[in-house]
Amino acid sequence: MQWVSDLNGTVSRFLSLQLQKTVITNYKEDSLELRVDSEFGVKMIEEHDATLREWLKQHLGHKPKLKVQVDPSLMAPASTRDPFEAFKEIQQKDPVVAELVKRFGAELKQ
Repeated sequence: MQWVSDLNGTVSRFLSLQLQKTVITNYKEDSLELRVDSEFGVKMIEEHDATLREWLKQHLGHKPKLKVQVDPSLMAPASTRDPFEAFKEIQQKDPVVAELVKRFGAELKQ
């Protein structure tokens, strides 16, 4: 992903890591369609929209609109994902687990 490495130093390391997991699915002069692995990825790219579009303007000559969508097929298998992210996801999917965490303060130990 050459364009991501070109962004190094321009954006935060955290955003750079997210962009490494981002797939460009379509490019037209006025829009760039991206797929990410989670809603968190969508939110992160949307929060940095102005910075990314300005960088694109320097390299493309214009600022295409960024259209970001979640693509579940990009999600890493549970065995290779960050355990904290997996735990957060379990809480979101299961209200019983979420309630237990809320009441008893369950957390993962590093």
